[in-house]
Amino acid sequence: MILDYEYYHMFVNGVSLSPHPYPIHLFSPIKGIKVIRKNILLVDDDPLVIISMLQFLCGKGYNVVATNSPEAVMASIDPDCYDVIITDYKMEPVNGIELIRFLRNGRGFSGKAILVSGFCHLNKTEMGDIGIDIFFEKPFEIQSIYKKIREWIG
Repeated sequence: MILDYEYYHMFVNGVSLSPHPYPIHLFSPIKGIKVIRKNILLVDDDPLVIISMLQFLCGKGYNVVATNSPEAVMASIDPDCYDVIITDYKMEPVNGIELIRFLRNGRGFSGKAILVSGFCHLNKTEMGDIGIDIFFEKPFEIQSIYKKIREWIG
């Protein structure tokens, strides 16, 4: 059985803003069902970044779950449901590096991790040690992130 989903799911301050009432494939994938589209988790405290990334990536055919709360990700989202996680660095009280480290070490996330920021002080070696696959400095071109995602997961 193949399912082709045409929607995204977004959380803002823990409130679901999904245009579809049952996004079960994002949180509890059903064994034996192949999902055509790839799943991306977006974590950023800037609503303009969230909206622009959601519109662009959903328009390119990806399932995107977005939140402005790294705590919500750490508490309730299964990272195994995602092929790529995109996170901002400068967020409170948990920054993007702490989030990626938690997902890699605490939850066993094995997908690709993208860090975006205008304030990051780590070099490539340190980022690799944490589990960050690529870094984009703000302001960034959405097309650049899309090209990398397409290279990784199609």
